[in-house]
Amino acid sequence: MTEGLDAYAEVVRFPVHWGEMDALGHVNHVRYITWFETARMAMFSRLGLTETGDTTMGPILANVSCDYTAPVTWPADVAVGARIGCIWSTTDTWVASHGSQTPAL
Repeated sequence: MTEGLDAYAEVVRFPVHWGEMDALGHVNHVRYITWFETARMAMFSRLGLTETGDTTMGPILANVSCDYTAPVTWPADVAVGARIGCIWSTTDTWVASHGSQTPAL
């Protein structure tokens, strides 16, 4: 099931650069995770969660996964959405993050 980008609190758009492609002619898989990270940090920044100060609590990424449903190739634009999917606490650590990538037409 695919959701539209309007379901995400933060959407960041990226142009695909020629150098992001691998020998197989599509964007290298590690770039998707970098795009997720940038969208997640943009959302955290807008929420004031990147401020310096108390470092005993803050957002962390405990796990990341990506289901590759179609290759992305150059030239293209990519839109990445980030939202808070769930929050839980274990020994004073709060965790909240969710991301999705959608190629833009």
